[in-house]
Amino acid sequence: MSRRNKIKKRKTLSKAFRIKIWHVIVLLVVFIFFFLIYLQKVDNISAAARFDIELSTPRDQIQRGGEVEFVIDILGNNSSSARTGIQYDGRKVELLEIVRSDAGDIQREPIANDGNLTRLIISSDNVPVTEARQTFARLRFRIIDTTDEVDEQGRGFTQICTLFDPGDVSPPRPTTSPASPTSQLPLTTATSTSQQPTNTSVPIPTGQSRPSSTLPSANELDKSLSCIPIRVNGSNSDKLDITIYGGNYRPEQFDRFLEHAVRSVAELEKTNLTDYRSDVLNKMNWYVYNHLNVLGPNEVLTQERAQSIVSNPKCPQDRYLILINDPYVGGLSAFGIGGFVGTGSFGDPDYIVAAHEWGHYVGELSDEYEGGGFYPTNCTTSSSDRNPQGDPCPDKEQCRNENDPMYQQPCSNWNCSIRDCNALQEQLYEGSGCYPRCGDPRAYRPRPRSVMDRSMFFFPTEDTFKFNGPSLYSIISLLDRYK
Repeated sequence: MSRRNKIKKRKTLSKAFRIKIWHVIVLLVVFIFFFLIYLQKVDNISAAARFDIELSTPRDQIQRGGEVEFVIDILGNNSSSARTGIQYDGRKVELLEIVRSDAGDIQREPIANDGNLTRLIISSDNVPVTEARQTFARLRFRIIDTTDEVDEQGRGFTQICTLFDPGDVSPPRPTTSPASPTSQLPLTTATSTSQQPTNTSVPIPTGQSRPSSTLPSANELDKSLSCIPIRVNGSNSDKLDITIYGGNYRPEQFDRFLEHAVRSVAELEKTNLTDYRSDVLNKMNWYVYNHLNVLGPNEVLTQERAQSIVSNPKCPQDRYLILINDPYVGGLSAFGIGGFVGTGSFGDPDYIVAAHEWGHYVGELSDEYEGGGFYPTNCTTSSSDRNPQGDPCPDKEQCRNENDPMYQQPCSNWNCSIRDCNALQEQLYEGSGCYPRCGDPRAYRPRPRSVMDRSMFFFPTEDTFKFNGPSLYSIISLLDRYK
């Protein structure tokens, strides 16, 4: 091959090689460009989901009836908008407040519950853009648990509140009239222990209250009102407002529902609370939610729908009671929130199930039968010097030797001769004893029978229709801020 042909061939190869190198460089630049875009998207996605939750309340301070706080932090955020899901066991805690922090105002969206877990999405559009850790929100709860997973000292709350990725979850469609819920109300309850602003989308009746010792009959109630007053003792601003709902009553059964509602209030008049009218009974207003007026004359207020309405009340409401049209005899309540009663509970004039449930959701009292746990308002594990053994009034049986001095000496928690008591405790604790069994076999109750046991169903005595001294002290103390 001639020298000229060799040079020409090398030039051709060199030109082809340069073209291939240029293609590689172009492809590499394009790859890096799209890779950087991808990294930015991934970083934004991860930033939107990088949350952490920690318990801020010291564990030795966690007790039933007390408050507990969690802090949600963002570990890094490249956007001014952020959202996360929270879930908690509504049987154990009541959500009192979501407190704004570095992220500014917090919005909340209800979503479907997951079994016993109450779920909601919280979000903010004012999150500072920074890679530094910052506080997104603080969650304040009150412990209401009465289940046996948690003991008296509050142990067992390690999974009280957790986070989840909200993904594309959307809030449910409203099932009632489109009134905006009060932003400070817990999504699963009608109210917290603090009195909340009243939703006034339905006219609230005002006017003169009836004499405090009388109640209207069901026929005397004004059915033209959406919130029917049963007993109004004063302004909503300084009374404890309780609204009664009717679950699963057919439209033609509305009068029956009103009779049950009046009966629910009247049961308190059968107890010794009539001796403390100014301290207890006159501090409450009672209303009936007239679902036929609000939802329509042919509508049935199902139990599920009632539970959704109590979270967005149309009547003055600090506590609620839902009457379930069902032959079930009994009820269920959450401290400081509200309760349910089956209408089978109204089948006997001696049954005071509604008063018993009121003792839970207003008085924050324990069951005094074996209910799997207890609360120290009316139960104690501190015995007396006599160390009483055996229950003189076994559940579902007649009392035998309840007047034995072994039981009549008060438990140390209620013995003002050996502990400091204020004037009200000295007055109310008098007559308390120490009777084994109070929610738990290890605990003691103050009297052989009371409203908070089950003797109404079996062998009622005079004590069956009385709240005992420690129970009265809890009730009166909790209502002290009302007039």
